[in-house]
Amino acid sequence: MHILNDENGNPIAHGGHDHPARTKKEENIALLKYMLSHNEHHAEEISGIENQLKEQGMDDAAKKISEAVEKFDEGNKLLSLALTLAKRD
Repeated sequence: MHILNDENGNPIAHGGHDHPARTKKEENIALLKYMLSHNEHHAEEISGIENQLKEQGMDDAAKKISEAVEKFDEGNKLLSLALTLAKRD
């Protein structure tokens, strides 16, 4: 089990159910927020690798990373939309 934080910074245990006062909706929203942030961070890290590969003359590999980052960004937009919709429902 690891700890996530909700939108107010309160800790939420993920992988366990030791917070019965928290609704499933709140838990799902917190998890979506965490995953979105986590994925955005990875996209930034991967972009850094892309730049390093370009500097090293590995243009083909850098191009594939660029394509992967575009897909990360597309997925993150969908996660963001899902988060917005989940908060609304």
